[in-house]
Amino acid sequence: MSRRFSHTTSVQALWTPFVMHRVIQSGDSFNQEVREIATEYDTAVREMREGFPGKSNNLGYGGYDLITYGKNSKVIKDLVSLVTDACKDFVEMVYGYRHDGDMMINAGTFRQHGDQNLGIPAHTHNKRDLVAVYYPVIDADDSDPMKDGSLRLFDPANIGKRFWACSNEHSFYGNWYAIKPEVGSLVVFEGWIPHDSGYFKGNERLSIPFLIDLVTDKKHTMTSVTELMSETNGI
Repeated sequence: MSRRFSHTTSVQALWTPFVMHRVIQSGDSFNQEVREIATEYDTAVREMREGFPGKSNNLGYGGYDLITYGKNSKVIKDLVSLVTDACKDFVEMVYGYRHDGDMMINAGTFRQHGDQNLGIPAHTHNKRDLVAVYYPVIDADDSDPMKDGSLRLFDPANIGKRFWACSNEHSFYGNWYAIKPEVGSLVVFEGWIPHDSGYFKGNERLSIPFLIDLVTDKKHTMTSVTELMSETNGI
């Protein structure tokens, strides 16, 4: 018989990525209003991009984003409130930190319609704290599960499957984690997590991605070189 030894044991999660999927019962009229202004913005920016080849999407296009475009629209302000509330809940649930300070935010659009069958390659937003994506419109053809427009998040360690079973419902270790959005879906995760948007088959799929930074006292204070050099201050 093997000897038994007393021991103490601790387990610590390290650098664990989280994702939050919230489905908002916002109603058809709200989503229709969002669709109208987002489609109008999407069309305007696509026309602007014709003279600037190489831009992959509309997000943060020269500072001319959806929030700037719709800053006088109540529906855009309501959408921003939904997003920032979700971001506050996310960091509180994950880190136990309630953020009561300011946030910096911008937004764009990704619209798939007809037979475009577009997707977005895997990428990250390492310089942003959080990413949030809202889906006001999804009219999909469910005949092809490989073209359902899912949002996929990839294992940042690129390990994928383990060779043992996982019975912990709060842990996931596949190659990627797929979220099939529905109308009103709002997904929040940290910007460093690799993600993409799958191919889509259907009439229309409209998503609004947001990039968010939390303003805290711990962040480095940055100074504009141009402003610094333009100030004489008696020198």
